[in-house]
Amino acid sequence: MKKLILVSYKSLLMLWLCAIAAGPFLQINHLAQPWVLVAYSLIAVASGMLFALKPRWWPLGVVVLVGNTLGWLWWLFPSAGWLWTFWERFFTALRQFLLVGGLSVPQIVSVPLVFIVIAFLAVLIIGLDHYLIAWIVVFSYLLAVHVFNGNDLLLVFAQMGAVGLAFLGLHRYAEQPRRLLRWLIVTTVLVAGITVLNQNVASLNNALVDQTVSLRNWLNDRGFYQAISAYARQNMRTGLSENDRVLGGPVYDDPTPVVTVTQKTPHYFRAEVKSVYTGTGWQSARQQEMPVEATAPITDADTTYQKAETITMRQAADNTYVVLPYGRVQLTQTQPQSLERLRYNVQEARLMVTRGRTPTRISLQASAKKATVTQLAAVSAPKPTASQIQLPKLPARIKRLATRLTATQPTYYQKVKAVETYLNSAPQLTYSKVDAKVTPKNRDYVDYFLFDSRVGYCDNFSSAMVVLLRSVGIPARWAKGYNTGSVTKVNGDGTDVYTLSNADAHSWPEVYFPGFGWLPFEPTPGFSNPSSPTKSTTPPTASSQSQQSSSSTSSSRSQASSSQSSTSSSSRTTKAQQTSDISGWWWLVPIVVGITFLWWLQQRWLGLVALFLSKHVTRTNYEQRYRQLLWLLNRQWTRQKGETLLAYAKRVDETLQLDGTFSQATRQYEASRFGGEAVTGELHEVARAFDAYQKHH
Repeated sequence: MKKLILVSYKSLLMLWLCAIAAGPFLQINHLAQPWVLVAYSLIAVASGMLFALKPRWWPLGVVVLVGNTLGWLWWLFPSAGWLWTFWERFFTALRQFLLVGGLSVPQIVSVPLVFIVIAFLAVLIIGLDHYLIAWIVVFSYLLAVHVFNGNDLLLVFAQMGAVGLAFLGLHRYAEQPRRLLRWLIVTTVLVAGITVLNQNVASLNNALVDQTVSLRNWLNDRGFYQAISAYARQNMRTGLSENDRVLGGPVYDDPTPVVTVTQKTPHYFRAEVKSVYTGTGWQSARQQEMPVEATAPITDADTTYQKAETITMRQAADNTYVVLPYGRVQLTQTQPQSLERLRYNVQEARLMVTRGRTPTRISLQASAKKATVTQLAAVSAPKPTASQIQLPKLPARIKRLATRLTATQPTYYQKVKAVETYLNSAPQLTYSKVDAKVTPKNRDYVDYFLFDSRVGYCDNFSSAMVVLLRSVGIPARWAKGYNTGSVTKVNGDGTDVYTLSNADAHSWPEVYFPGFGWLPFEPTPGFSNPSSPTKSTTPPTASSQSQQSSSSTSSSRSQASSSQSSTSSSSRTTKAQQTSDISGWWWLVPIVVGITFLWWLQQRWLGLVALFLSKHVTRTNYEQRYRQLLWLLNRQWTRQKGETLLAYAKRVDETLQLDGTFSQATRQYEASRFGGEAVTGELHEVARAFDAYQKHH
């Protein structure tokens, strides 16, 4: 009964620890079925209790944990040929995340990882009594959320302190129920105090605000808040902003969902295009054309199109933009605003809406353009208008670079591709959002990126391609919107639900081709636009392109007001050349990790199992635990034929330098086994020495 109470206590602490981390995790990942984590955690706890109460049944516990993980993954990500398809999608998304970087993790990666962590915590806390490691794992995750996102996690960290105290009490007083109970009461009072304090934070804050009016006015008169605002600009969050006049500087991922899209194939979604480059960023054309009715088909070329696909989008009413896919778009229904009241700005490729009255549900038919490489290679260079190649005064080296890249290319299309290929594969150019530099005063944004900082993200690469092409007379413009986003639900009708978040905000160039209109290209390393020209007219499949791009994140400049959103993982940098080199060898990573883990486990498993078995030895189970430990030791040092048990114990003592500990435990075992005495012995010290021996030999 005593052991059952202790195991139950550990199980409750483990669930509390998971609940603490679940809040920030769900804010970041936005699971459609958060109750799945609860169900998974309860089954993991049951497995941990099985490890603790019935150690010899540990294989059953492992089977339950594995089955629990695979079962819920199948339920969340169903598909034909499920297991192979899932692992293919998982490693594709993981590879893309590692290459492109970002702070938001694709759901198909984050969910399996959190399942593994929960199972890991259950085994550590309930089965092995390694409380500190489990606490550090969760604390590190929460600390990363706080550092990279700035979330207010005061209550969360206070709870972590309470859990730490509870673990400390369990570690010190596991064999002293009364002291453990007193410790538990103190912890409960502490949690209650934290809860009361949290409920009164608002009133305390209001009182503080009232008492500091004069001080804050004094600081404002001396420019204190203006300085803070200027500094905050260096810590922008990803997302779409109306103001693109000044680009550059680091940005941090904001995983807040913006749009959900139900579709069969992935798409880039365009919010608008801008055609005036200022040297620091982009502006809309000065002379605007009259918008047209949105009831007519939206297209920029009289060309051939593929079969139409039905797409449904949902978004908040306060969104600034309504994004649309590429190709021929026919809006069929908008709610709650009627379709007849909407207008489309052809010059900006933007659906005009009034903020606060943006349609929350949009249904449309989208037909992709049939534009193959062979067709585009036959297109002659157009005669551009002044607005299509507009540029301010630029350093001469920009045009020299563009000329060097395009001079030897025989066709118009190959000139465009030469610039695109240079940007996404040049080893001297590095993709990074957090390491991007602010453009110095009186410097050109593109020139500084190409020749000085050489570090940037989508805004840098897309702007560079437009400027390079324009400098040699090729009409191009700057587009922004969202990349394909992440698959968050697989429907049974062949469609998938994609979530577009602020972290999926992206920018890219468009180039004009006579007979085909404006076509998107992708110079940013690690990204792939499904609407870009292909070698065939076959549209991309959701299982390939969507997963390649689902974990990709990039950014347009965003306003500092979006800085409250959450994130969990740090952004990484990658060079374009590394992208191509790694992509062919990514599959070696899990193999090497797996082999390394198996090698480590083969070296350490005897000691780890011995430690597990030596926990909570009582008079009733002492003989059983001794025999199990003896079997493990015999695997390392074989007991000789005719060697007595005590002689073997002395040999083990000498090898492990135990000063007779195992010999004493052996005598107590013999007294219990053959003398009928209810005794117990010290096995944990033997197991600990055995594990240390395994670690160093």
